Amino acid sequence: AYRPITLNQRTFWLYLTTWAMEETSESEWSLLAILESIQTPTLPTSTRLMIQSDGTTLIEEEAKAQSAYLIAQVIGSWSEKFTLTLQSFDPESGTLQDSLSLPPVVFQPY
Repeated sequence: AYRPITLNQRTFWLYLTTWAMEETSESEWSLLAILESIQTPTLPTSTRLMIQSDGTTLIEEEAKAQSAYLIAQVIGSWSEKFTLTLQSFDPESGTLQDSLSLPPVVFQPY
């Protein structure tokens, strides 16, 4: 799935895909998230993509100069929920300009 997301007056594509992990003996699933700028060929510097579970940050990716995408992948149990947060920081001062947390992503097998 994908959808447009607006953060700090800029529009991005947020792509999400999930699948069951078949290589493990546990009932696990994977979430892959990709953030891409729509308006410019690169992401604004200091744009962040975080994935959290139960308030714990599992992964945090930050756009550097010339970053075209932010990509994050996590694996969890079928009952685990992941929350994605997008943040925009001023690259010079480091102050938070905008933040958006999405509803939790859950896996529903079959």
